[in-house]
Amino acid sequence: MRLIKEGKTKDVYETDNGAVLILLFKDNITGTDGKEDGGGNEVIGTKLGVGAATLGMSARYFKLLEENSIKTHMVRANQQDGDDRMMVYPAKTIGGDGLEFIKRYRATGSLRRRFPKLFKEGDHINITEITCKDDAAGDPPMSDSIIIAAGLLDETELTDICDLFDDACDLIREDLEMYGLELWDIKLEFGLINYEDSGSLWAVIDEIGPGNMRVYKDGKELEKLELARLGLEGDD
Repeated sequence: MRLIKEGKTKDVYETDNGAVLILLFKDNITGTDGKEDGGGNEVIGTKLGVGAATLGMSARYFKLLEENSIKTHMVRANQQDGDDRMMVYPAKTIGGDGLEFIKRYRATGSLRRRFPKLFKEGDHINITEITCKDDAAGDPPMSDSIIIAAGLLDETELTDICDLFDDACDLIREDLEMYGLELWDIKLEFGLINYEDSGSLWAVIDEIGPGNMRVYKDGKELEKLELARLGLEGDD
């Protein structure tokens, strides 16, 4: 296999036949100004088990979405002897580097930093934000009109993806609630995949791990590895 993209939290490899890609998950931790933050744009260190935790949770939630008729890019996951990898279908990302869709059920994080006078920490909300994946520009937020004017998506495509996004987030939220966990926010990515049996469809891609979400238990935010452990208990 051939390395085609080296990322902060995983590397992407192309297989010999090109029909699938391999994602190799790392133990890297991302953050901002040296502080751990799943939305950060720099690697601030490593933590043993992060790669395995991200792969395990991603496989669990991709499977959950597929069971509820939401397409994903996962073919299968392999987790043994430190080899944390997932085979996925190639996807066409939105605008090249892609967009991130962020569901905020409660106010926290960057939303609070940007709008400190509008929201208090933990305020109940239910909003969707979309950002452009551009580290150099600080992943700027994008309005619907900007996305359409830039030709990244047309109005119908954007509506369809947002509907899929809402359904996916609610499924993950309800699953976490089964373990007494509350989802405060989560980010997902989408790509267009050409499936042999059903043609080109929008699908959830990348990962759905502890670094993608903020989850609370008894009013306290869970550390990422603890979140992964609790979130995977249903697979025992």
